[in-house]
Amino acid sequence: MRKGGFTLIELLVVVAIIAILVSVGMVSYSGIQQRGRDTTRKTDLESVASALETYYADNGAYPTANTGKIDCGGALTWGTSALTCGGKTYLTKLPGDVKAPPREQYCYESTAPNQTYNLYANLENESDPARLSSPVNCGGSSGNPYDFRVKNP
Repeated sequence: MRKGGFTLIELLVVVAIIAILVSVGMVSYSGIQQRGRDTTRKTDLESVASALETYYADNGAYPTANTGKIDCGGALTWGTSALTCGGKTYLTKLPGDVKAPPREQYCYESTAPNQTYNLYANLENESDPARLSSPVNCGGSSGNPYDFRVKNP
């Protein structure tokens, strides 16, 4: 005659099933977070690009680059500085990478005579179709090459 309750085998099977479900959920959640941070990076660079286009309309050239930073009379720091040039504020705060440090900050480069520019970021999602097929170094960096670019239209 069987008494009420579960056998040890039944409990182990239930615990194993729960562990599998939790691990699948964690992997999915991690991927969602990566894609969300990458979307933020793309949006950040688009907002900087918009500000740079306004600067170009006012000045006929893009700002110069200084080791991956925008230079308006001094290198502006990603994540803390405002994009202010010649007394006019084009962006109240330059965005910074959501995971920096240790990740690389964004990078800006302008080609002489400041008629074109590239903005770079590192994406986390390796299967993102917007990633560059050949990552590039920017601003004299020797660290991780950048794999996402926004360039002037």
